[in-house]
Amino acid sequence: MPKLCFVFNGFFYGGAERQLIYICNGLAERGLDVTILCLKRGEAYKDLLSSNVKVVEPHYNYSFIKTLRYFSDIIKKENPEMVISFLFQATLISRIFKLFYRYRHITSYRNTTYGSFLRDKLMLCTSFLDNYTTGNSNNARIKLTFRSRWDKFVSIPNISKVAYARSSDEIERSDFYFIGRLEKQKNVINLIYAFDNFKKANPSDKKLFIIGDGSLRGELEKLSEDLDSCDNIIFLGIKKDINEYLVKAEAIILPSLWEGMPNVLIEAMLLKTPVIATPVGSIPEMVDHLQSGIIINSTSKDEICRSLEYFLNLDKESKIKIAENAYESAKEKYSKESVINQWLALIAKS
Repeated sequence: MPKLCFVFNGFFYGGAERQLIYICNGLAERGLDVTILCLKRGEAYKDLLSSNVKVVEPHYNYSFIKTLRYFSDIIKKENPEMVISFLFQATLISRIFKLFYRYRHITSYRNTTYGSFLRDKLMLCTSFLDNYTTGNSNNARIKLTFRSRWDKFVSIPNISKVAYARSSDEIERSDFYFIGRLEKQKNVINLIYAFDNFKKANPSDKKLFIIGDGSLRGELEKLSEDLDSCDNIIFLGIKKDINEYLVKAEAIILPSLWEGMPNVLIEAMLLKTPVIATPVGSIPEMVDHLQSGIIINSTSKDEICRSLEYFLNLDKESKIKIAENAYESAKEKYSKESVINQWLALIAKS
């Protein structure tokens, strides 16, 4: 097997960053020589990293030009046979430098869009530089890879680290939860409007807990205050162990505008916590509507509210069935052993 160098922006909070660590740990456990090259300094999730994985990161955060020089210097020093890139900046740099250093290259798409037309076009137009491309959603193949290279696209799901599931008789308890970054992509503004409307139409003691942080947190907290919903919508910030909260939730709400394969959805399914989510990214491939979760018709606040009301009116047996179906669907598909085997097969043929 080749010497591997995984490249990403750095150790920051996010699903892609956690998945990279899980994959690197799994490959190192199988005896591969794995290095992580960070473009920026960060501290998130380092405690999850295996001691068998080497980490290279800058002394401080460089300008873009200095980052290019830093990347070139590390590639010369480490001399990897294969580079695997995650996220936009790391992928663009890794693809361009492949022209000079001739390493084999795999891009791992973690979303079906990079958030803007220009970024998506840059990813599409440079995709020919990959030996293979992988993603956790088949939609990424269509949007971010040339049709002539679809045979070089391999779909590999995320790894779940959930090791236990709660019993089905705990399904109907507590409140609704959102877990994720507080950014435009996650559509939390429409969730807040929807939950406010839901509470007005369905008086109850149910609350919405929002776990996560991001650039929109202040704006979202102010919106909650303006709607006089502070008692019902509670911001908890970043929490290290989200499983502690997943097991308390009556349901997880994921109202995203776009996604790849959301880790929180997998973890909820494996903890038998029902999921209410929009039909973006891999979600329609992961959730069978009314069988293993609730698919919201659109990302609008009205449709989010309707889905909350629909779930509220389900009887306990229906909620238990949805949760059990989700668990059975997820427990084999997202196991560490299965996903690492798929990565090993991809690396071998690249």
